Amino acid sequence: MTVGVRHSEMGALLGFAERQLYVYKRYWVWEVVWL
Repeated sequence: MTVGVRHSEMGALLGFAERQLYVYKRYWVWEVVWL
C-alpha cells in the first residue's frame, strides 16, 4: 500500500515538473523570438 501511494505521488510530482518545464521552455522561446 505504501509503495502504491509513493508511486502515485511520484507520478503527480513528475507530471507537475513536466508541466513547469514545458511552460518555462515555451516562455524562453518567446523571449528569444522577441529579442
